[in-house]
Amino acid sequence: MIRTITMLSAAFCLTACGVTATPVSGPSGGTSYSMVCQGMGRTKEACYQKAGEICPQGYNIEDSSTGALAQQNTLLITCR
Repeated sequence: MIRTITMLSAAFCLTACGVTATPVSGPSGGTSYSMVCQGMGRTKEACYQKAGEICPQGYNIEDSSTGALAQQNTLLITCR
């Protein structure tokens, strides 16, 4: 029961926080993660928080950009 609640909470946060992360082939041929953080407010902070969750040992930012009116940020990271 607790595991189900935890999984549902995590899924809700990913939707509510507006962060998606997709594994992609990185610049060096290894696995990188392409992240899109959408919505008003803490979009950049949400990207960095998600990057920290994906890469607990740290990460390198390969590329980043901010969309129109700062409502969408993209980040390409590679775990260390």
